[in-house]
Amino acid sequence: MHISRLLAAIALMATLTACDGIVPGSATDPNPSASPSSTTVTGSVDVKLPDPLEIATFTGFKAISCDQEANLKSSTGVASNIVVNNKTSATIKLYWLNTLGKRVEYSPGGIKAGATHRQGTYVTHPWVITNANEECLGIYVPESASNAVLNVNKTVEVVGSGSASGSVGGVNTDLSGSITRQQFVNLMQCYKQKLPAGATLSIDVVLANVNSIPDSAFTQANFAVQIQQARAAGCVI
Repeated sequence: MHISRLLAAIALMATLTACDGIVPGSATDPNPSASPSSTTVTGSVDVKLPDPLEIATFTGFKAISCDQEANLKSSTGVASNIVVNNKTSATIKLYWLNTLGKRVEYSPGGIKAGATHRQGTYVTHPWVITNANEECLGIYVPESASNAVLNVNKTVEVVGSGSASGSVGGVNTDLSGSITRQQFVNLMQCYKQKLPAGATLSIDVVLANVNSIPDSAFTQANFAVQIQQARAAGCVI
């Protein structure tokens, strides 16, 4: 099969899988940014994202649910400062969403339990709090030019958090060289085991054809849908 047709066929199967309502990936909250709340992702595996209002208490911030990460990016705003206090017993991480909506870590090594991180920023710039596994716990945007204080009171393990355009649990979902072919195959094999018997056709197609794709084409192929679904089902690389 011609490479372009092969990639198109795989993409079509991913689309059909995403549309059949069997696999996870669509949020039920129609407007989570207006009212931050726990969001259940529908599908064969129910995934409940954290409520940012339960994760942290704050002043000078607006809280946004993790399922909105793909829609957020930094824009022009007045200078501000944020203070992040880790009041949990675990390490957390702090990411800035840049002007392209991509995560940039500002806490190398993480913010340890009981530690405080101070950071210069701008109003409208989104900041993502994650657990040590880089799974999103909440997104917080400073709204005031004065100090904005965020007290992170809770950390949890999250399956399927993050965004399609950014990093999901440490996996770059555009596959720009960050995942090997074998890692992808292992992820798909795990995901297949999570699905009902009648819902594995699209995964079989991917597994049957992925080794036929040249390395150059594989690194450019967009398997974000399958990776998101596998992550939401509990599979890890």
